[in-house]
Amino acid sequence: MAALFSVGMFATTYTVVGNGCGLSWDQTSSTNDMVADGNVFKLVKEGIELSKGTIEYKIVEDHAWTKSYPQDGNASFTIDKDGKYDVTFTLDLTANPEYSVLAELKEEVVVLPSIAMHGNFTGSWTDTENFTQAEN
Repeated sequence: MAALFSVGMFATTYTVVGNGCGLSWDQTSSTNDMVADGNVFKLVKEGIELSKGTIEYKIVEDHAWTKSYPQDGNASFTIDKDGKYDVTFTLDLTANPEYSVLAELKEEVVVLPSIAMHGNFTGSWTDTENFTQAEN
């Protein structure tokens, strides 16, 4: 009996998850799937407003926590000034898997702090309200 396989049947997907830069820790979302160029996978986020601080991230394989880079803990990078950035996440699988991030400052801006409230006064935790500080 012959087995039939489609071309993309065993394709591997790599997704960047994290706590900023338009990322979330939802490994099932395809929003931040990386694009393959041979054995190098990239995700480019352009014109992202980032505040000074540390952003943690991880690259997961096939939308699961089973295999990730790094496997233990999280990778991180630091933003030195508030501004608009182009951020490129790279995963190179040519030899030993290597992952990296490059954040290029494109424009300095004042990023106003924001908070989000999850839940509401009726007892639902699924609703989200975003609040932003008004400029003076």
